[in-house]
Amino acid sequence: MPWVCAVAFLANWTGGMEMFLASCSYIPLEVPLAAGLPGKRLFFTSSPVGNGDSLLPRDFCPYSRAFMRKYDSRDILAIAGSCDAMRRAYDCVRYWDLADHVLYVDVPRTADDGAVSYFAHVLRQMAADIEVACPGREVGETSLRLACEAMNTVRAAISKAATSMKRGVFSASQVLKATLDVNELISDTSRWGDRWSRDEEFTMDARDALAGTVAAQIDKLIAGGGGSQGLCRVGVSGTCLLDLSLVECLEEAGLDVVFIDSCMSLRMYDFSVDIESGGNIYEALARSYLSKPACPRMFMGDERILRLGALAARSGAQGLVYFTPKFCDLGYYDFPEIKHGLREIAGLPSLLLEGEYGAGRTGQLLTRAVAFREMLEGRRQLDEA
Repeated sequence: MPWVCAVAFLANWTGGMEMFLASCSYIPLEVPLAAGLPGKRLFFTSSPVGNGDSLLPRDFCPYSRAFMRKYDSRDILAIAGSCDAMRRAYDCVRYWDLADHVLYVDVPRTADDGAVSYFAHVLRQMAADIEVACPGREVGETSLRLACEAMNTVRAAISKAATSMKRGVFSASQVLKATLDVNELISDTSRWGDRWSRDEEFTMDARDALAGTVAAQIDKLIAGGGGSQGLCRVGVSGTCLLDLSLVECLEEAGLDVVFIDSCMSLRMYDFSVDIESGGNIYEALARSYLSKPACPRMFMGDERILRLGALAARSGAQGLVYFTPKFCDLGYYDFPEIKHGLREIAGLPSLLLEGEYGAGRTGQLLTRAVAFREMLEGRRQLDEA
């Protein structure tokens, strides 16, 4: 089948309304919200559907390949230059005309003043591109500050759920499900935007409605309880946690996951945008996002190792499970440093797991997780002897 014909068989990802779809946690949803445009992080549950799997090589990261699908004509797809694979995904989406509106967001790898200034410029350009793609919408400074306030409240609510996880009230898989639900809630204005006409900029009513709805949702989930009963405490880190299956696998293996350093978890919500200093809002947005808990793509020296060590110490983790999608260059570079660093500063053992979507549902990963738990139990018994 000709390549161009294959595109016609790709399934639509979204439909029915304008939507801003972000590939990376370094892309601020505050900017589209300020323009009255609902947005969300894109999380997939599987590799490409139909013939989309043929548009990128099979030895590519499964997350980048998952972008090979047809998008609704009213959607704005924003792809960050997170890594080389995502840059190739951006090129492919444009070449095969999978999205009518696709933006490339160049995210610096440091958080120094020069990087902040550059990223602020990138975010201004992203706002301008949104205004071009959606005539009549405008990213005003007041509405952008209100959107920042709303997202700060959203992130604080999810942090509340994560704190409950650390106390054993809420399991790690429940926290991830709550995070994904909130991500969908932000984009679904029918659940919170009754007092907000999307023909206008983000308003105080919209801010209060979004923040209140998210807080109520998190409180409802926490009230349900259901903490993990794992025998050994571990943390989870890595490049891109593709779906829930890995954490569910660890819990099935008898491990108590006490923190998740992932762009589906801590790296997405464990920070806030500083809007109190009163400076340029784009500079504040850029600095806050570049300074948030770093992913392996960032050049932060030993900062990630020290932060993971501190997370492990606070939560009582006995080891670290590092997950990376198959063919992820960043993961292959990052894991050896994390493994040796945590062993030196905290004496923590690490387990490397890799796979595609649904990897946690395979017997191989479950077997390795059980073996890791047994090793941790043996270490604990020796320490107690």
